[in-house]
Amino acid sequence: TYEPALTNDIVCPKQQSLAFVGCIDDRKGVHLIAEALKIVVKEFPNVKLHIAGNSHEGSVSAYEQSVINDLRETLGENLILHGRVPSAELFKVLDECVAIVAPSTEEMFGNQLIEGLMRGCHGIVTDQTAMAENVRRFGNGTIVPQGDSCAIADVMIEILKLPPTEDVIQKARQNINDYMSPKAVAEKSFNYYKKIVGNN
Repeated sequence: TYEPALTNDIVCPKQQSLAFVGCIDDRKGVHLIAEALKIVVKEFPNVKLHIAGNSHEGSVSAYEQSVINDLRETLGENLILHGRVPSAELFKVLDECVAIVAPSTEEMFGNQLIEGLMRGCHGIVTDQTAMAENVRRFGNGTIVPQGDSCAIADVMIEILKLPPTEDVIQKARQNINDYMSPKAVAEKSFNYYKKIVGNN
């Protein structure tokens, strides 16, 4: 979840680019991104969507092919499919993007959100997921209702118009560092074991 490269200096200003990270299936809500972008392109015709985690051509499901076709029809060459990439390459993609969009209907934790926040992206997530809890905990994110593509579009437009300030970005990064960096986890573990030893 937490790689040292995530703490490298962030890239500012960001491009008019959004990111989705993960496999393309119904649970991840990628069709909601496709619907939202039909609204967004009316105000930002050159907006880009980077997808990292899509299947190799020839092994896609019917859902994935349908969503990719829908996105291509809306974005044309501004849909960039990266496939499954090493983390260093993923972080470079996130460095370009003003927001990471993760409208999952369920999510255990959401590593992609942590990576996006650490690379300076605003997080757009759905309520009633662990990612929503992480946005509440760390900041620099917006929580939208489940299944609401119009709400996703509204937030995309808002962030493209007025990206988060560097102060907001850095505060979220610091909150993550304080909560789950290797040093923070080691200190919490040390204090926990001290309590165990002290109680014996």
